[in-house]
Amino acid sequence: MLSASKIPWLELCLIPDMGPVSARKLLSKFKTPANILKARHSDLVNIAGIKQNLADNIVKRNNTNLLDKQIKLIDKYKANVITINDQSYPETLRAIYGAPFILFVQGDILADDYFSVAVVGTRACSSYGIGMSDKISSQLSRKGITIISGGARGIDTSAHKAALRNGGRTIVVLGCGLDIAYPPENNKLFFQIREKGVMISEYPFGTSPNRINFPMRNRIVSGLSLGVLVIEAPQRSGALITARYALEHGKEVFSVPHKAGEFSSCGTNHLIRQGAKLVETADDVIEELAPVIGCKIKEIKDKEMHQVENI
Repeated sequence: MLSASKIPWLELCLIPDMGPVSARKLLSKFKTPANILKARHSDLVNIAGIKQNLADNIVKRNNTNLLDKQIKLIDKYKANVITINDQSYPETLRAIYGAPFILFVQGDILADDYFSVAVVGTRACSSYGIGMSDKISSQLSRKGITIISGGARGIDTSAHKAALRNGGRTIVVLGCGLDIAYPPENNKLFFQIREKGVMISEYPFGTSPNRINFPMRNRIVSGLSLGVLVIEAPQRSGALITARYALEHGKEVFSVPHKAGEFSSCGTNHLIRQGAKLVETADDVIEELAPVIGCKIKEIKDKEMHQVENI
């Protein structure tokens, strides 16, 4: 059951044109969503960056029916609502510009999910791309690294499946509501992830997978991770948008090399030319992240040593 303290946050999320940056400005001034919802129009428009139409939407809102429907759907789909003020909100995500002020979550975000790598790539991938995604994601999972991706066809799906198959953790960040399986063929996969990982969206239930949502989704994929690994991507690709976000967020960017001249992978080779870390195995990723995950590396080595001793 959704707690009463979360309802003003949910109502704020349902106001048209209420993006994360506007919400952050309003919260800075009014401190709580409840205060924002009670604010006068004149006080709202006096805040730098708050436009007339958003102030109109706040003051003139009539979303009681929509709010009630969302509360019922949150309960129906056994979801949690995490706000940017909650202790359970991921610290790596909270630190980025434009962090979502509300997250809809199925499954539990664990402390060890801090040790995570985003694995992304094109939907129209090659057998080589699938193979590398499967291999590196499997290796990372066996080392206790959580795999984050967007649940899309191709590379994303391969990465999620590899994590589950190897008993690892995986997080899906959707560009639609949690009640919508997109792509539809991943409905079974998403069910497994709800049981053994986490499904996350900043969008309310019922939100369609609109094209404009996915670049916004990609900033969360980057924000949750310690680094972004691009497996395969053409020059114009959502995966490269995620890599750009990673650079903006101060995260590591990794890229798998490909044969020169291939359309589906020219973006990954371009990233390497621009300075991304060339990756052939999970060890390349672990080595680069060593300064950040030193304690996890020790845990990994102790576990591997124990496994060798028991052979």
